[in-house]
Amino acid sequence: MTHELAVSLRDEISQRHLEGIALDQQLRETLLRKLECTREVGILLEEAHEQLRGDSWHEFETSLPFDSKSLKAYVRFSRAHADGPIVDIGKAMRAAHQAALATGLLQFPNGHGPEKLHTPNFFSRVTSTLQDIASEWRKYVDRKPLSIWPDDLKEQFCSSLRPGLQIYREVASSLK
Repeated sequence: MTHELAVSLRDEISQRHLEGIALDQQLRETLLRKLECTREVGILLEEAHEQLRGDSWHEFETSLPFDSKSLKAYVRFSRAHADGPIVDIGKAMRAAHQAALATGLLQFPNGHGPEKLHTPNFFSRVTSTLQDIASEWRKYVDRKPLSIWPDDLKEQFCSSLRPGLQIYREVASSLK
């Protein structure tokens, strides 16, 4: 790498870095003001609710430029941060999501969020399978008692159960 290229890259990187620092300060100021504004709206909503009752409150609520979800989000936010303005940027970053819901910057989740189904592990799959087998067994034996089964069917069925019995014996013997 030539000296001129290295100097050019260093200068461009330094310039972007300084720009990032300036933007950080703007972001900090804007975010803290946004959160305080959200907190203040929640406080004002609670004051209005205390002063207006019944139909007056309902009329007032419907005149607001946002829906009941946003209203609840504002109040929830102000209660969560009732101790005063947020000044810690780390706390502010964590609170930003909640504040963005109130004003509609972010959409409220539909339901409880995406369902996360986990692949059942070995034991839950085996347990579920055995419970299914036991259930089917009980239904079948209730319809066709063992006393009416031909001996060859009983022998055949016992043979099919042998692997399960071997597993049971192996695990049981390891307990001793």
